[in-house]
Amino acid sequence: MIFLHEHWFEAAASIQARMGPIVIRPDGIKDDRLARQYIASVLGILHALEGATKAGNAVVTTIRFHNKPTLIFPHDGQGGRCNAWAKRDWGLFTGSVSFTPFVHGDRSGCAGPRGKYRASTLPHERLVHELTHIVRAVSGNWMKLGEDDEEELAAMVTNIFSVEINRRPIVDYVHGTAKTGDLAVFSREYYDEHFEMIEAFCRQNKTLAVKLARVKTVFNPVFQYMDEERPPEWSGR
Repeated sequence: MIFLHEHWFEAAASIQARMGPIVIRPDGIKDDRLARQYIASVLGILHALEGATKAGNAVVTTIRFHNKPTLIFPHDGQGGRCNAWAKRDWGLFTGSVSFTPFVHGDRSGCAGPRGKYRASTLPHERLVHELTHIVRAVSGNWMKLGEDDEEELAAMVTNIFSVEINRRPIVDYVHGTAKTGDLAVFSREYYDEHFEMIEAFCRQNKTLAVKLARVKTVFNPVFQYMDEERPPEWSGR
C-alpha cells in the first residue's frame, strides 16, 4: 500500500546491510540477535526474488538500474496488521518500505487456515507489491497514475509474480480475493478492463515493462500489451 501520512519515527539502527541501492535496517528492534535475524530474513527474500523468479528479478534489477537509495525497515503497524507500506522521499532515501516477513505456519498470526497464506499475502508477494511502488518512485513516476491505479498496478505486477510461483492471483486490488477458473481468460479480461493503466505503465517504465512481458506466465497483461501494440522497445520474448 502507498503511505501518505507521517511515519512514526524510530531511531536508526546501528547495524544494517546493503543490496545494491537497497538498505535493510532493523529500526526499532533493540535486541541485536533479532535485528540481525530481521536483516537476514529480508535479504533472503530479496535474493530469492532476484535469483529464482523472473518477475521478482524484473522488479529488483530495475531498482538496481535506477540506483537510488531505498530503505527497508520493520513494519510499524501503521498500514494495519500483516501488511506493509511504501513511501517516497524519506530523509536521504528516494523511497522506503515498511515490511516485516511473517513466519509461515502455525506460529504466524498472518497465515490463514492450516498455516496457508491467502492470495497475495505471502511475504514475498507483499514485498513485490511494495517494491513496485518503489520502482515508480525511483524512476520519477510516483503517483502519476493516481493512487487507485498505482495500487492496481502493484497488484498486477504481484499477480504476474504469484502465477509464476504457482499461486493464485487476486481479482483486483480493491477486492483482494483469489481468482479461480481459467487464468488465460482472466488475463484477457484484466487487460481489456485496465488497458489505459497498462499502456501508461509501459510508456513510463519501459525497462520494467519489457522484463515483465518476458515472464512466461498464463496471466500476463503486460505481455499482451507488448504483443499487440508492438512498441519500439519490444523485440519479443
